Amino acid sequence: SMLIQMIVRYGDAVIYRNVETEDGSLIDINVAQYIDYDLSADSISFKNKLYARMLAEAVEHSSEPSFKAETYFLNHPDFEISNAASEMLADRFQLSKSNQMAQGEETLRNKTVHLILDYRLDYVEEKLKNLRIELGGASNDMEKMKSIMEEIKEMQNLRNVIAKELGNEIII
Repeated sequence: SMLIQMIVRYGDAVIYRNVETEDGSLIDINVAQYIDYDLSADSISFKNKLYARMLAEAVEHSSEPSFKAETYFLNHPDFEISNAASEMLADRFQLSKSNQMAQGEETLRNKTVHLILDYRLDYVEEKLKNLRIELGGASNDMEKMKSIMEEIKEMQNLRNVIAKELGNEIII
């Protein structure tokens, strides 16, 4: 997933500065924290357990001033994690340094937001697919059919909102 790649590469990069918390203090929010906050707001998580763990660890270490996501994951004691990280970073090293796009704060912020929306869209599409299958199996239970159809409608609305934010037109 492109989203976990962002966490490995830029997890520690601040993309929102001086965000006011409920108690009035100001904090900076990095890529990992923002992804975690945004997804968990809707109880969405990575289906891939390894990715979910990587996100959790990135968030956990985000408060350490010396935290560098790339270094942390590449040198992770769990081989599965360090291996996944090195695969995600491999294609980056093939680019010569001069060709690498300068990842300014705004660029990074926009990219992160866009990837989260992509991930949400995939999540919703998957959920819709499963609901339609469920609906097919509930044909003799009117109440269940009604509640599944309600949920399908909600998911379609959500899908259209996300698609609009991504700038795509989806026609039902």
